[in-house]
Amino acid sequence: MTVVYSKLLLLCRNNKIFKMTNTNWIAKVLLSLSILSSFGFNSCKKDQSTSGAADLELQSKATANKAPYIENIAELLQQESGYYAFQLGINQLAIKKSTNPEIIALAKTIEKDYLESQDDLMTYAKAQSVSIAEVLPADKKKSVERLGKEGAKNFDQKYVKLIMKEHNDAIDRWFRVYQETKDSELKLWSYKTLDMLRNHLAEAIRIQHSLK
Repeated sequence: MTVVYSKLLLLCRNNKIFKMTNTNWIAKVLLSLSILSSFGFNSCKKDQSTSGAADLELQSKATANKAPYIENIAELLQQESGYYAFQLGINQLAIKKSTNPEIIALAKTIEKDYLESQDDLMTYAKAQSVSIAEVLPADKKKSVERLGKEGAKNFDQKYVKLIMKEHNDAIDRWFRVYQETKDSELKLWSYKTLDMLRNHLAEAIRIQHSLK
């Protein structure tokens, strides 16, 4: 199953199956396989003692304790647009301020991935007839400002901790969307977003362990 899943994932990426306008049979098979694999597709980058199945169980329990899921596409897209602006802000800071090659590489990767994901967001928003104003939320603006004031000595640690916190929160948020949404386009987008977020988080955790 793992081999078949990996080949399908590679095929879909190479042929840009993840674009919002493409929902063919391969994407549907991929979504089915993602459920069977219990989100274990990034386990090689995580602690070997933590399985995708364990992650799925924990996330499912966390979701069960929350209020009923009510889907508001326009609100979701507006919130994510603000979150994208936030991610671009903190990662541009890291590119400018950090002297650690691994931090800079991670920041560039996150920036690139979010810019690409932003294209998906705008495409989906257009299909839903939703107008988005790219506004940085007040609380996120303060986070960017606080990070910008950090000196060279503490910057890398503060940056990595912020990336880890924000990505953990985003994974919880997008997992719930993936689990609850009835919209096939949004389910596919949430799957892709979870993949991206887990990759970022795994690399941030690895870098944090190497920082002194």
